[in-house]
Amino acid sequence: MSSIDETLAHLRRAAASTAATLAAVRAAAPEETTATDDSGAVAVAVDRRGRPVGVRVADDWNRRTTPEELGRAVLAAAGAATADLGRAMSEALRADAGAAADALPAEPVAVPAFDGTPRPLTELAELAVAQLSGAAAAEPAAPATATGSAGAHVTVTLAATGLVGCDVDPRWAAPQSGVALSTAVNQALGEAARALVALDGRRQEQDTVLAEAFAHLRALAPATTDGEARA
Repeated sequence: MSSIDETLAHLRRAAASTAATLAAVRAAAPEETTATDDSGAVAVAVDRRGRPVGVRVADDWNRRTTPEELGRAVLAAAGAATADLGRAMSEALRADAGAAADALPAEPVAVPAFDGTPRPLTELAELAVAQLSGAAAAEPAAPATATGSAGAHVTVTLAATGLVGCDVDPRWAAPQSGVALSTAVNQALGEAARALVALDGRRQEQDTVLAEAFAHLRALAPATTDGEARA
């Protein structure tokens, strides 16, 4: 086995171990977790990954909070739901860690594989340089985020970890009903979720370049090994 294959095998084992742990954690989590902000004006439901799947603004929201605080109330409710999800997962895992680990098979996670003939190294190098240039221009510590909006009145920002931003025009919100506000926030949330999926698609394109580069390395490894043996 070449050193490249040994490295890939090690990476696959590490990825499989991580995937098993994540699968156990997600198996222990409820399908949805809902919580409200402290005022009870907004309720947010998150899925097993902590991503918001629904927002409900109370009918009497304007008695509980102000139009200026509404966006922050959405964020607070999302944060409370994520915290409740974390506690539920921890409690379930402590109660029966073995059963949780067996409840959901681990999704296979592997080093990117590539079938077929990889593109020339010069072309892959150009793509890699372009991707690195784009990464260098971005904020290095900032997670990937996507934004969605409902007209000019509501804007939400979504990351892989959950809701990270919510802006609501207070002058527009003041006369709105809870149903109208819920509809607008959920519309913006859906648009942000679709944009986040598109970002993930671009990440997968980067994985393809990595997989093709590994294919070249696998092809070169036997020749290098043979050359060393002859020497």
